[in-house]
Amino acid sequence: DCARGTLQEVLAQHEGFAADVGQRLVVAMQLVDAVANLHALKIYLRGLSCDTVLVYDDDAEAAAGGLRAKVADFSVVKVTHSSSILSVSGSYAASELEPRREASSRAPEARSGRPSDPAGLAAMDVFSLAHVARTLAVGNPDGDGTVPVDLSGVSLDPAVAEELQRVLQACLAKDAAARPGIADLRAGLARCYEGLTGQPAPPRRTERGMPVAVAVPTATAAEPEEEKD
Repeated sequence: DCARGTLQEVLAQHEGFAADVGQRLVVAMQLVDAVANLHALKIYLRGLSCDTVLVYDDDAEAAAGGLRAKVADFSVVKVTHSSSILSVSGSYAASELEPRREASSRAPEARSGRPSDPAGLAAMDVFSLAHVARTLAVGNPDGDGTVPVDLSGVSLDPAVAEELQRVLQACLAKDAAARPGIADLRAGLARCYEGLTGQPAPPRRTERGMPVAVAVPTATAAEPEEEKD
């Protein structure tokens, strides 16, 4: 399938999507589910941004305005288990998606090359996911992603805005050990969606094998080698 563009491009060009906070929260949950499924395979992205996510049309995703976001850049992926099903190198396709991973969306410890244990790698991805979710909620944020989240400019019920700020601010903590887990981020986004729309949040997608929300034509069935730091 042909992608509409990166998430950043779709936010700028798709007026209906850009105007609907509920749809944007669903896309944030799609990405959290995709990364959680990768974590179950012991695969960690170590960074994610709106410029390294591709958006596709998907009629089954009505709650997201018929859009599905897919993780597309595996240029700095870390595989921590030799029996993982993927062997991934590089990005989605150099001709279609030049890796432009924003430094602001990467956790502070990622910029220093640490850590390499699964818990620390998962915390890195939680930071990046929260940064992308913040962008989806309020537009393209300024700063380095570690400052307190300010959602005062979002037209939300005050209770929903306060909850969303609490969830994202916790996940953007400078201290990796203080960040909630990826399941807590998903649950927090779901609560915000339900408070905003009055509708149940889409159920979490748990899948065997390659997650639907991952675009990696360079993946193979061979056993992967750990990236050498």
